[in-house]
Parts: sequence; structure tokens; C-alpha cells
Amino acid sequence: MIAVLLYLAMFFDARPTVTEVRCDRLELNHCYDVSREAAKPKLVERFAQWIAWDFCAKHNEMHVADWIMAKQAQYLGLDGQNYRILVSRSGGFVIVAAPVCLETWTMNDPEVDDQAKLPTAQRRKIFGGRQ
Repeated sequence: MIAVLLYLAMFFDARPTVTEVRCDRLELNHCYDVSREAAKPKLVERFAQWIAWDFCAKHNEMHVADWIMAKQAQYLGLDGQNYRILVSRSGGFVIVAAPVCLETWTMNDPEVDDQAKLPTAQRRKIFGGRQ
């Protein structure tokens, strides 16, 4: 049985691919909302997401390149001069690297806000589509 598996392994490369993609800034955004409890309203986290930002020299501002929910990515930390996250996608993994990494807490969704400046159809698809 082992011989058959070794024979098949020679013809089928089952190793996942790892692609590294760079962006100008990574942001771990926690989006909050006020709870509807009238007696004691409090802030409740709606979601957390990783946002990859690219600098647009034409407009001298950052634009969203892509985003993914935080639970679908693993933070790898600082490696040399870049912060990195790891995302699993079909056929392998993508490592997104950026020289700047922020963690923010907002009441609005910065990714949705940026759609007014740069439509989603014009963005890079770093994370390979929604899961």
C-alpha cells in the first residue's frame, strides 16, 4: 500500500501553493454598534475584518485593495520590515505583507466608506473573492 502511495505521489503534486502579495497598509478593523438594550446600552462588536490598503498617488490617499473577515486570516506578525497575515484559499495560501499595520475600532465600516471613492470592481482581489 505504501508503495502505491509513493508511486502516486511522484505524479501528483499535492503541495499547496503559497503566494505573497504586497500592499501599502494592513488594518485590523473592529466595527462596533450600540446595543438596543434601552436600560443599559453598550458597544457591541459587529465584526472584525482585515483591510488591505493601496496608496493612490493620483489622489494622494489610500484606497481599499481588498478585505477579508478577521476569523479567515491568521496574523503572522512582523517579519523583517513587513507585517504579514496568512489567508487560506482554494489551492493554497496567500501571504499579504505591508510595511504598516494598524488596529482600529470604528462605528462605521471603512471598506464600505471607501466604495464611494473607488468602486469594488476597480479593486485588486488580493484575497481571491469572498468565502
